[in-house]
Amino acid sequence: MWGDIMGLNNTKKLVDKKAKRTYERIRGLIIHNTNKNIIIAYSGGKDSTLILHFILRVLKNNLKHIKTQIHLVYSDTGVEIPMYSQYVYTFLDQLGLWSKREKMENVLRISIVKPLPTESFWYYLFVKGYPTPTYLFRWCTRRLKTNPMKRYILQNTPAIVILGVRHNESSNRNKSLNKRRLSKLWSSYDGITGVKAFLPIIDWNEDEVIEYLKSTTSPWGSSYERLLELYEKANPCDSIQNNCKLPRFGCWVCTVIRNDRTLEGLAKNGYPLAQELYEFKQYLMNETRKPENRIKLSDGRYSKVKPEIREKLFWEFIEFSQKVKYKYNIEIISNEEIKFITNELKKLNFGE
Repeated sequence: MWGDIMGLNNTKKLVDKKAKRTYERIRGLIIHNTNKNIIIAYSGGKDSTLILHFILRVLKNNLKHIKTQIHLVYSDTGVEIPMYSQYVYTFLDQLGLWSKREKMENVLRISIVKPLPTESFWYYLFVKGYPTPTYLFRWCTRRLKTNPMKRYILQNTPAIVILGVRHNESSNRNKSLNKRRLSKLWSSYDGITGVKAFLPIIDWNEDEVIEYLKSTTSPWGSSYERLLELYEKANPCDSIQNNCKLPRFGCWVCTVIRNDRTLEGLAKNGYPLAQELYEFKQYLMNETRKPENRIKLSDGRYSKVKPEIREKLFWEFIEFSQKVKYKYNIEIISNEEIKFITNELKKLNFGE
């Protein structure tokens, strides 16, 4: 028991030390920057929340000394897991109200970026006829997430982008990071001239991030309990305390991952919609990957999904989305996007 107490105390001391160091890193960047926009790539997850927490503290404590524009940018793919998306939008609303009370509107700009209508997941699936993404054909990330963020950054250069990247998140992320790394806390950003990425929590680990968020509150006084609860609910293991790697929040339609631990955990822990989303996603994956549902090229390879299959899947998806809206009061595709895709399909002589 004494050993456990000592271990907890040591962990808390280490986390507190890292928190002070990270605050000073971010404070130094913001205070001494005068000619570049600072853009926070906010996903709503634990890592970007940790970074935002320190940034907001810096703003509150040093508002009169800040000579730069701070941009908080959330990239909404249009197919985020609904429970998670609801949390993010509620959090951003609370942040907006706090920013006004603190008279920060001229310093802190909150923006939401989205794919163009011709970049959306449903456009590429039903109009362009792409099968659901695979690890080797990951057509979604650039169109849904990277392009909208990149457009925003290009409109606000020169800029520094703050990323919630940590060591040892995954082997693939480490490889990608090492290719772009400039120094301990800096990397290049997507090849954009005049833009660098700042990595203030590069030396944190997952447990430390969770421990700190559990022990602190947002600048307006609320806890991060709702976010931590979502991680716990999305965890197919028993709890986030048992060394089970935390799930990732992202697109509910993702078919790149082999096992959707996030939807599995949510379904297991009181979110029946997660099970319905998972089953429909699997249906789309199976139908768009069947050889008989694909156009066969002269060289024997399979190309796009056949037009009649796309049309069938589109109307089945509309029916599914209406059911979700009726049962859960959640919109997984907007009426505007439905109209746009319907009109695009008509141009291809669908639905005639």
